[in-house]
Amino acid sequence: LVPDSTTGYRMNIIDNNAEGHLDNVQGGIIDASGSLWLISLGGGLTQYRRDARQLFRKTATLTSQHGLPSENMKSIFEDIEGNIWLGMFGEGLYRYADSDLEYIRAIQEKEFIGPTIIAGDPERFYLASGDQLFEINHAADSLNRTYSLPVTGSMDKINAIYQSKDGRIWLGYEYAGLFVSEKVS
Repeated sequence: LVPDSTTGYRMNIIDNNAEGHLDNVQGGIIDASGSLWLISLGGGLTQYRRDARQLFRKTATLTSQHGLPSENMKSIFEDIEGNIWLGMFGEGLYRYADSDLEYIRAIQEKEFIGPTIIAGDPERFYLASGDQLFEINHAADSLNRTYSLPVTGSMDKINAIYQSKDGRIWLGYEYAGLFVSEKVS
Protein backbone atom coordinates (compact mmCIF):
# COMPACT_ATOMS: atom_id res chain seq x y z
CA LEU A 1 0.00 0.00 0.00
CA VAL A 2 1.23 3.45 -0.89
CA PRO A 3 -0.22 6.53 0.89
CA ASP A 4 -2.75 8.50 -1.11
CA SER A 5 -3.76 12.08 -0.20
CA THR A 6 -7.51 11.29 -0.30
CA THR A 7 -7.89 7.88 1.35
CA GLY A 8 -4.52 7.47 3.02
CA TYR A 9 -3.61 4.39 0.93
CA ARG A 10 -3.51 3.24 -2.66
CA MET A 11 -3.16 -0.37 -3.81
CA ASN A 12 -0.28 -1.10 -6.18
CA ILE A 13 -0.17 -4.16 -8.43
CA ILE A 14 2.56 -6.61 -7.43
CA ASP A 15 1.66 -9.18 -10.09
CA ASN A 16 -1.35 -9.05 -12.38
CA ASN A 17 -1.50 -12.86 -12.53
CA ALA A 18 -1.38 -12.88 -16.34
CA GLU A 19 0.34 -16.29 -16.22
CA GLY A 20 -2.12 -17.69 -13.66
CA HIS A 21 0.60 -18.66 -11.16
CA LEU A 22 -0.79 -16.60 -8.27
CA ASP A 23 -4.23 -18.17 -8.06
CA ASN A 24 -5.37 -19.00 -4.52
CA VAL A 25 -2.62 -17.21 -2.56
CA GLN A 26 -2.37 -18.85 0.88
CA GLY A 27 0.14 -16.57 2.58
CA GLY A 28 3.40 -14.77 2.44
CA ILE A 29 6.28 -13.24 4.34
CA ILE A 30 8.82 -10.50 3.91
CA ASP A 31 12.12 -12.10 4.88
CA ALA A 32 15.07 -10.54 6.71
CA SER A 33 16.62 -9.39 3.42
CA GLY A 34 13.40 -7.61 2.37
CA SER A 35 12.28 -10.16 -0.24
CA LEU A 36 8.56 -10.89 -0.50
CA TRP A 37 7.70 -14.61 -0.70
CA LEU A 38 4.16 -15.68 -1.70
CA ILE A 39 2.77 -19.21 -1.63
CA SER A 40 -0.33 -20.53 -3.33
CA LEU A 41 -2.34 -23.63 -4.05
CA GLY A 42 -1.28 -24.40 -7.60
CA GLY A 43 1.41 -21.73 -8.06
CA GLY A 44 4.23 -22.83 -5.79
CA LEU A 45 6.57 -20.36 -4.10
CA THR A 46 7.28 -17.01 -5.75
CA GLN A 47 9.96 -14.56 -4.64
CA TYR A 48 9.84 -10.82 -5.30
CA ARG A 49 12.58 -8.27 -4.57
CA ARG A 50 12.36 -4.50 -4.44
CA ASP A 51 13.85 -2.59 -7.34
CA ALA A 52 15.47 0.86 -7.20
CA ARG A 53 11.98 2.47 -7.12
CA GLN A 54 11.00 0.24 -4.14
CA LEU A 55 8.53 -1.73 -6.29
CA PHE A 56 8.46 -5.52 -5.99
CA ARG A 57 9.64 -7.46 -9.07
CA LYS A 58 9.39 -11.24 -9.48
CA THR A 59 12.84 -12.82 -9.23
CA ALA A 60 12.21 -16.56 -8.74
CA THR A 61 9.54 -19.25 -8.66
CA LEU A 62 9.93 -22.63 -6.98
CA THR A 63 7.66 -25.45 -8.24
CA SER A 64 7.64 -29.22 -8.78
CA GLN A 65 10.23 -28.66 -11.51
CA HIS A 66 12.62 -27.65 -8.70
CA GLY A 67 11.99 -30.65 -6.44
CA LEU A 68 8.71 -29.88 -4.69
CA PRO A 69 6.11 -32.67 -4.83
CA SER A 70 3.55 -30.18 -6.18
CA GLU A 71 2.72 -26.48 -6.33
CA ASN A 72 0.27 -26.75 -3.41
CA MET A 73 1.58 -24.85 -0.40
CA LYS A 74 -0.40 -24.02 2.70
CA SER A 75 1.99 -22.03 4.94
CA ILE A 76 5.38 -20.32 5.05
CA PHE A 77 7.76 -19.34 7.87
CA GLU A 78 11.28 -17.89 8.07
CA ASP A 79 13.48 -18.98 10.97
CA ILE A 80 16.22 -16.93 12.64
CA GLU A 81 18.88 -18.43 10.32
CA GLY A 82 17.01 -17.25 7.21
CA ASN A 83 15.73 -20.69 6.21
CA ILE A 84 12.30 -20.69 4.58
CA TRP A 85 9.99 -23.46 5.84
CA LEU A 86 7.11 -24.56 3.60
CA GLY A 87 4.05 -26.40 4.87
CA MET A 88 2.60 -28.34 1.97
CA PHE A 89 -1.05 -29.16 1.43
CA GLY A 90 -0.96 -32.90 2.11
CA GLU A 91 2.70 -33.42 1.24
CA GLY A 92 4.68 -32.64 4.37
CA LEU A 93 7.24 -30.06 5.36
CA TYR A 94 10.14 -28.60 3.35
CA ARG A 95 13.05 -26.37 4.30
CA TYR A 96 14.54 -24.05 1.67
CA ALA A 97 18.05 -22.92 2.62
CA ASP A 98 20.79 -21.44 0.45
CA SER A 99 18.90 -22.44 -2.73
CA ASP A 100 18.68 -26.08 -1.55
CA LEU A 101 15.33 -27.75 -0.94
CA GLU A 102 15.12 -30.39 1.82
CA TYR A 103 12.15 -32.62 2.58
CA ILE A 104 11.58 -33.01 6.34
CA ARG A 105 9.63 -36.26 6.63
CA ALA A 106 9.88 -36.52 10.39
CA ILE A 107 11.57 -35.03 13.40
CA GLN A 108 12.27 -37.53 16.18
CA GLU A 109 9.98 -40.16 14.61
CA LYS A 110 6.98 -37.80 14.31
CA GLU A 111 5.75 -37.86 10.73
CA PHE A 112 4.04 -34.88 9.17
CA ILE A 113 0.94 -35.77 7.18
CA GLY A 114 -2.03 -33.96 5.76
CA PRO A 115 -2.12 -30.20 5.39
CA THR A 116 0.92 -28.91 7.24
CA ILE A 117 0.56 -25.46 8.81
CA ILE A 118 3.45 -23.63 10.48
CA ALA A 119 4.05 -20.47 12.55
CA GLY A 120 6.66 -19.50 15.09
CA ASP A 121 9.24 -17.25 16.65
CA PRO A 122 13.06 -17.13 16.59
CA GLU A 123 13.46 -20.06 18.99
CA ARG A 124 10.79 -22.51 17.84
CA PHE A 125 7.95 -23.06 15.48
CA TYR A 126 4.61 -24.78 15.72
CA LEU A 127 3.48 -27.27 13.14
CA ALA A 128 -0.02 -28.69 12.86
CA SER A 129 -0.18 -32.01 11.08
CA GLY A 130 -2.83 -34.69 11.38
CA ASP A 131 -4.50 -34.37 14.80
CA GLN A 132 -1.47 -32.93 16.59
CA LEU A 133 0.36 -29.68 17.15
CA PHE A 134 4.15 -30.02 17.38
CA GLU A 135 6.49 -27.50 19.01
CA ILE A 136 9.83 -27.78 17.24
CA ASN A 137 13.24 -26.27 17.99
CA HIS A 138 14.24 -25.55 14.40
CA ALA A 139 17.90 -24.83 15.17
CA ALA A 140 18.36 -28.35 16.55
CA ASP A 141 15.67 -30.07 14.43
CA SER A 142 14.29 -31.43 17.67
CA LEU A 143 10.78 -31.92 18.97
CA ASN A 144 10.12 -29.96 22.18
CA ARG A 145 6.48 -30.97 22.82
CA THR A 146 3.40 -32.50 21.24
CA TYR A 147 -0.11 -31.21 21.89
CA SER A 148 -3.52 -32.62 20.97
CA LEU A 149 -5.54 -30.32 18.76
CA PRO A 150 -8.89 -29.06 20.11
CA VAL A 151 -10.81 -30.43 17.11
CA THR A 152 -9.91 -33.96 16.00
CA GLY A 153 -11.39 -36.84 14.07
CA SER A 154 -13.54 -34.73 11.79
CA MET A 155 -13.26 -33.43 8.28
CA ASP A 156 -12.45 -29.99 9.74
CA LYS A 157 -8.94 -28.70 9.06
CA ILE A 158 -6.74 -25.98 10.50
CA ASN A 159 -6.37 -23.14 8.03
CA ALA A 160 -4.05 -20.92 10.06
CA ILE A 161 -1.73 -20.81 13.06
CA TYR A 162 -0.48 -17.60 14.59
CA GLN A 163 1.81 -17.05 17.55
CA SER A 164 1.16 -13.70 19.25
CA LYS A 165 3.85 -11.65 20.96
CA ASP A 166 2.63 -12.87 24.36
CA GLY A 167 3.40 -16.46 23.29
CA ARG A 168 -0.19 -17.64 22.87
CA ILE A 169 -1.00 -19.91 19.93
CA TRP A 170 -4.06 -19.11 17.82
CA LEU A 171 -5.63 -21.85 15.67
CA GLY A 172 -8.10 -21.00 12.91
CA TYR A 173 -10.24 -23.88 11.65
CA GLU A 174 -12.20 -24.13 8.42
CA TYR A 175 -15.51 -24.78 10.24
CA ALA A 176 -14.99 -25.00 14.03
CA GLY A 177 -13.85 -21.42 14.50
CA LEU A 178 -10.94 -19.81 16.31
CA PHE A 179 -9.11 -21.24 19.34
CA VAL A 180 -6.40 -19.64 21.50
CA SER A 181 -4.09 -21.24 24.04
CA GLU A 182 -4.05 -20.20 27.69
CA LYS A 183 -1.18 -20.60 30.09
CA VAL A 184 -2.20 -23.04 32.82
CA SER A 185 -0.29 -22.91 36.10
